[in-house]
Amino acid sequence: MVKFNNNFLLILLSLILFTFEANCKSIRPEQYHAGGDDYTMAIQKCIDIASQSGGAVEFTADRYRVTGGKLKLKSNVTLYSRVGSCIYTSDKNNYKSILYQDMDSVIENITIKGLCFDQSMELNSPYYDHINYYILLLYRAKNITVEDCTFHHVGTNCIVVNGPECFGSKIVSNEIKFTRIPSAGHYDVSSIYITDGEHYIADNYIYNDGQEINRQG
Repeated sequence: MVKFNNNFLLILLSLILFTFEANCKSIRPEQYHAGGDDYTMAIQKCIDIASQSGGAVEFTADRYRVTGGKLKLKSNVTLYSRVGSCIYTSDKNNYKSILYQDMDSVIENITIKGLCFDQSMELNSPYYDHINYYILLLYRAKNITVEDCTFHHVGTNCIVVNGPECFGSKIVSNEIKFTRIPSAGHYDVSSIYITDGEHYIADNYIYNDGQEINRQG
């Protein structure tokens, strides 16, 4: 029979508790932010770390400016805010998805909750000529939850979960606020665009320049 001394057991227990605590704690972009007003690299670093441990990224500030088309989602990540933090872009020459996925692999088990996304903060309305950009773009995704989020200054498609490998999405209790695109002269919108698989969509409110026009789900 193998015997362990008390010191060894205490060290082992401490390591187990430390690992458990580290996996349970949320990380924040401020921990990896090198300065300036662009949080793209800091948020991506958080997503990368959280994906490895199945952890969460908590947003606590009012606003986080990012560069469009640069934030790549990965599996087993939760992005959330208790205070409605806004992830936004404001570069009229770079209207790309705020969050997207690597097309080379399937991602799964992602939760996005309580966040605000703004595709045109400080510009007041979208200026892009090509009207087929998105805020959340997923083509190969499973078990994705988007809940209690707000999407501002949406020009066209907002949440896109579109592909034969997609299933199990839960998109509930979100607000999507469209803005007319000056270059198009009209609204050309798909608030929640899903074409394949089984998904749960409920209680999403769609607004047109402040006026409610639809409830989807």
